[in-house]
Amino acid sequence: KLLTAEVLMGDEIVKENQKILEGVIGFDQAFDDTTEAFKRFTQAYKTANNNEELSYPFYQTALYSEVYLAKELLEKEGNDGEKMQNALSRLSNWNGSVLPNVTLDANGDILWSSFNVKNVRSGKAEKVKVFNIQL
Repeated sequence: KLLTAEVLMGDEIVKENQKILEGVIGFDQAFDDTTEAFKRFTQAYKTANNNEELSYPFYQTALYSEVYLAKELLEKEGNDGEKMQNALSRLSNWNGSVLPNVTLDANGDILWSSFNVKNVRSGKAEKVKVFNIQL
């Protein structure tokens, strides 16, 4: 079996390269894609993009959420980089946008503990299992 990271697990990449990727096992971040916020985001994206589906749902929701996190920090801390960095280093279970329960470490890196295992079958990356790691 061949293994890959999330870069080859995008829906469009899998669809366009289904013969090559058939049977490949990959991983990506797991998140709750059943929330109302995610459903609204997905619908708004499709409306704005000619009914196109999200290719990388985690990354697209993460980037969207980061914009709202930056906005919130600017509103609370002003345009002060040190105050913003301090606020980020204390961020825990932030739910201000689409991506739920965002926690960052002291360096501002997201702490992610849930991952999907996916297997490419018939042009789709199907979720096989979700596993959690202890941080």
